[in-house]
Amino acid sequence: SAAIAFEGCPLDAYQTIESPTDRYGLYGIDLAVGSQTLIGSLGPTSVFDADFNAIGFNERDRFIYGFNRAQQRLVRIGSDGAGAAEFAFPTSIIGLPAGFVSFVADIGDDNHFYMLNDQTQMWKVNLATNVASLVGNFQSAVGRVTDMAFNPLDGQLYGVGGNGQVVR
Repeated sequence: SAAIAFEGCPLDAYQTIESPTDRYGLYGIDLAVGSQTLIGSLGPTSVFDADFNAIGFNERDRFIYGFNRAQQRLVRIGSDGAGAAEFAFPTSIIGLPAGFVSFVADIGDDNHFYMLNDQTQMWKVNLATNVASLVGNFQSAVGRVTDMAFNPLDGQLYGVGGNGQVVR
């Protein structure tokens, strides 16, 4: 069966956490109190392998997208977690450099999946065409960026450094 979209913009934050028993779990995090709830197990399947990470929520279709590094493909996850998770496209992302690695991503209002490549370059993937393009070189003032998100109020992309500092 097909993945089920979220009903609205979720109020929780989402994180994938690797587990020795089920590979990955999709967790909802209540930002007001900091509690975690397992939404669903993400594996083990061909969609979620040991190289799955970099997730973001798409406001347009209300799905979470993540990056499968081993297969260089985008994964689409619905509100049921992994129940019907699927590859977003039948092929690998077009235009990414060989061996592309990303742990950090989000989706912009322009329907592009933005990823940092090993902390030196930012790439975007058009979610309508599966084609990637280089946004530009990236250097953070806070060191390694461990997460990033677009702010829906100002449209700016914010990153969090390993030291907890926020950079725009």
